[in-house]
Amino acid sequence: MGLSPQVFSQTASPEFMQAQAAELIDDRCESCHNDYIFDGNWSVEDIDVSDIAHGKNLKRWESILKSVSMGDMPPAEKKPLTGEQKAALLHWLKDSLDSYSESHPNPGRAEKT
Repeated sequence: MGLSPQVFSQTASPEFMQAQAAELIDDRCESCHNDYIFDGNWSVEDIDVSDIAHGKNLKRWESILKSVSMGDMPPAEKKPLTGEQKAALLHWLKDSLDSYSESHPNPGRAEKT
C-alpha cells in the first residue's frame, strides 16, 4: 500500500482502522501480553478494540497509546511496526479516545466547601 501515514490515516474508514488495530494487537502484542506470560503485568486478551466506544478499559488503551507513541512498544528485540502501521494505530487510538471523551465529558468531582 503506497500511501503515506498521513494520507492513509485520513482516508481509511473508522471500521477499517479498528479492524487493522485489532490485527496489529493480536499479531504484535498478544504473544507477550497474554494471560500466561503477562509481560508488564497485563494482558491484551481481555480487551477488545470496541471497548473504547463503550468506555471500557480506557486506562489500558491510554497506556497502549503512550507506549506505542513513545517507541516503548513493540520492544527493540521484536518486529517493529512499519511507519504506516504505527501512524494508523496511533491515529485510531487517539481519535477513538478523544471521541469517547468528547461525547462522555467527565468534569470531575465537586469540592466540598
